[in-house]
Amino acid sequence: VRAWQNEDFVIADELIGEEDGKLLRARGKVKTVIESRRAGEETATKEERSPIEVTANEMTFRRREQILRYTGTPVARQAGRSLRCEDLELSLDENGEFERLTCRRQVVIDDPLAGRSIRGDLAVYRPGVSQLEVSGRPAIMKDPAGSEIRGSVVVYDLEQGTATVRSGAQPGAASPGDSQ
Repeated sequence: VRAWQNEDFVIADELIGEEDGKLLRARGKVKTVIESRRAGEETATKEERSPIEVTANEMTFRRREQILRYTGTPVARQAGRSLRCEDLELSLDENGEFERLTCRRQVVIDDPLAGRSIRGDLAVYRPGVSQLEVSGRPAIMKDPAGSEIRGSVVVYDLEQGTATVRSGAQPGAASPGDSQ
């Protein structure tokens, strides 16, 4: 089954919509592609110009909340990077444009171009910020040499391929010993 709206689309083995139009479910080899609305803007980052492709076994779209929820080995791909986890939510704004991606449980980010990988419990990505924030107990980043850096939060700069690692109980507050 294929369905699309503008440049965005979903492909799945089965697509079920409820009569009131508030819920849409896709099952079996689900693939969605969400195009960036800022693709043509000169100030758009590489990520904002690249579509987000999400594959999973199941997807549920709740129209009222504007949330796409993916389960069953979801993987999000954008600009050569991949993000895997157990539960992935993609939030849209009131205009139906990509606003936030949240990945929960057994989060793994692979950036083969920079040679880095990050593991944690929760990842949040907001377009326009060009950063992916991963938290965990611990969040772990591995670099191309195989070195590991651990902390409670890894903030990964998608444009530069660099990271800031924070430790301590207060997310957002830098602590002595933080690394870049």
